[in-house]
Amino acid sequence: MLDKLIDILMPWSADGRQDPVDFAGLDFTEVDLDEMSQELGLESKAISNGENEIPPSDATQLDGPQEEIRAAIKGRVGKAMAGYERRIKGLNSEIQSCKIKNKIDRLESADQELEKGLSDLENRLGPKIEEARASVENAERELQEYRSEHGIQREPEYPDSQVFQVGLLAFVCALEAFVNGFFFRQGMEEGIVGGAFIAFVLAAVDVGVVFWLAGYSAWSYYGLKPLQKIIGTAATAVALVWVLFYNLLTAHIREYLQADLLMEEATQEALDRFLSSPFGIEQADSIILIILGVVFSISAYYAGATWEEVIPYYGPMHKKLKERRKELRYWKKQYRRKAASLRDEKLEDVERILEEAEDKTKRLEELIGVKSTLLQVVSECVDHYRGAFRALVKRYRDINQRHRSTQPPGYFDEEPDIEFTEVKDYSTKGEKETLENQKRKLERKKSERSEIKERVRNRYEAQLEA
Repeated sequence: MLDKLIDILMPWSADGRQDPVDFAGLDFTEVDLDEMSQELGLESKAISNGENEIPPSDATQLDGPQEEIRAAIKGRVGKAMAGYERRIKGLNSEIQSCKIKNKIDRLESADQELEKGLSDLENRLGPKIEEARASVENAERELQEYRSEHGIQREPEYPDSQVFQVGLLAFVCALEAFVNGFFFRQGMEEGIVGGAFIAFVLAAVDVGVVFWLAGYSAWSYYGLKPLQKIIGTAATAVALVWVLFYNLLTAHIREYLQADLLMEEATQEALDRFLSSPFGIEQADSIILIILGVVFSISAYYAGATWEEVIPYYGPMHKKLKERRKELRYWKKQYRRKAASLRDEKLEDVERILEEAEDKTKRLEELIGVKSTLLQVVSECVDHYRGAFRALVKRYRDINQRHRSTQPPGYFDEEPDIEFTEVKDYSTKGEKETLENQKRKLERKKSERSEIKERVRNRYEAQLEA
């Protein structure tokens, strides 16, 4: 009998899952009549009691040895029932866990769950989107008011990238430093390296100042207010004066370096002569240096003039609007990406829930089969113990009758019976009905798979439109 139960349970627990029915502890061993008879000493007791006319002919109750048989069998049954009760409890617990009502409910409300997720997402990102949209509207209004106030008809004109201007400035600095390095190497203890360094510093100062002034000099023509035009004109004049006199001073320094003076001495002498006679250049190489310096300055001026929109503040305002629009697009993209992720997760959830529901339904069917088998085997075991009781009592009575001289009690001719804990009515009828109902619901939801997914997609689209 136990082997039969093990054969049923083994495939069910072989998949590695924890088995709520630990059949290894079920004490359903068959009763060995000869062994139990010997353990109880039935034969000797039956002979002794028979010779002493026990039980008496008018007795109506079982005598001691028969009660001992009853107690031994009840002990076996009690132990078996205790293990049986534990295992039925484990089965019932897992059977309850195989119900799929919550999964069916989740499938039915899949689109509503997505709506809740999208609503939470809206609560998190919505304020950022609204804030970015308000910033865009403010920037648009400011730009439009600025254009209307000053009658600006065209769009801002500035390079999308300043790579060319930056490259041009770097090239001008490097080339000017390289050329001037040869002129300044004299008078430097470090030779051409020191000369190149000084030349680079001078070139950087020249390029930086001209570049900065060029940005304002355009205001002389494109300025929208008198003050801006004045600033532009002043910047242009300063730029011209700077280019001329800065390169003249550089030429003076070069000539004194040619006289084998150290850099500090050459600079001081050159400054004195520049202040007294700025155009007093004596060497042709110095004039070449001035011409090259002016060319380099013009290049720096071009880079500065084309760096930004020439109408004052028009370019920065337009760039601010572009940045605000970029930020708005970013948050909208973030929302759409996360919303799409929620939608895809929910669509995957539909498939996963259906698979889990199907697995639980199969598991439920297996558990009900195991429980039915367990009930059957336990019932057969109890019947076996009842039969063993009757056989042992009958053996005792037969021996007792052969060794007594009087009639045995009348109940010796009756079928001996025993009352002990019967198998409780753990019928699986209700669970089988639940299983069939669960199967029908599952099949219906599987047939509605496409409809459920479509509801999820429609909810997603509706939320995005809103």
